[in-house]
Amino acid sequence: MALVQQITDGQIYGDKYNTDKDSKATEKKSTDDTKQMFLKLLVTEMQYQDPLQPTDNSEYVKEMATFSQVEAVNAIKTDMTSMQANTLVGQCVTVLDENDKEVTGIVDYITKDNPPMLSIEGNLYSIENIQAVQEPSYYEATQISKTFMDLVDTIPDVNYLTLSDQSDVTNAGKIYDSLTDYQKTFVPDSYVTRLKSLTEKINQMVKTQEETEKKKAEEAAAAAQSTSQPASTEAQSTTASTEAAKDTSADTTQTTGTTESAQTTTETTGAASDTSTSDTASGDTATQG
Repeated sequence: MALVQQITDGQIYGDKYNTDKDSKATEKKSTDDTKQMFLKLLVTEMQYQDPLQPTDNSEYVKEMATFSQVEAVNAIKTDMTSMQANTLVGQCVTVLDENDKEVTGIVDYITKDNPPMLSIEGNLYSIENIQAVQEPSYYEATQISKTFMDLVDTIPDVNYLTLSDQSDVTNAGKIYDSLTDYQKTFVPDSYVTRLKSLTEKINQMVKTQEETEKKKAEEAAAAAQSTSQPASTEAQSTTASTEAAKDTSADTTQTTGTTESAQTTTETTGAASDTSTSDTASGDTATQG
């Protein structure tokens, strides 16, 4: 079957390569499509040449040579693309996805497709969609600075800060202190100023809380001491009464002992007197006899 195509000013119309496609899809035609178009043009030219004035063979040779040159250039381009793809492993690149959205990440590996596909975080992207190639240190700096800024954005404003936000403020401060001088250049000054205000406010709130707790503890200790003082006075009074009772009992015992001793002495004296009188009476009786 003959292939009939309309050619105007070197442009082919009416074939499948120029159907209703958007401009971007037309710009991204693959090398295989270009080769097929060249071959179709050559076949069409040979098929519809004037039989009375056929094209010189040298012209076909020139066209074939041109085609060979195109193939050689495409082969070189493919090789160069593969070499470039190999150097991108481990590098940070920015590519466009299917929705023309920029994606930045580290290239894990490449495929042997034509063109090669780059694997970034488990997704494949064409090497032709690369927008930028960056150093790993740049990617690391952008990521850690973004983490710091996202954390600061989640902390309430200074006027609405509470002690429950203390851990977030502390973590944000630790992240910023861990940044290198190069990484800190990716953090806007507004975030640094805000972190400083948040830190001063949270430190003031912690200090106020500590002073309040200390005051409450002192008041509780004073109240406990005032409560124990009446009980101590009563105990001292009871002890004094007990000691006074002991002293009274001792005095009574001593007085009783003294009285008993006096009575014993009196009885002894009386007995001695009676004995002396009896002896006297016995002497008188002996004298009378």
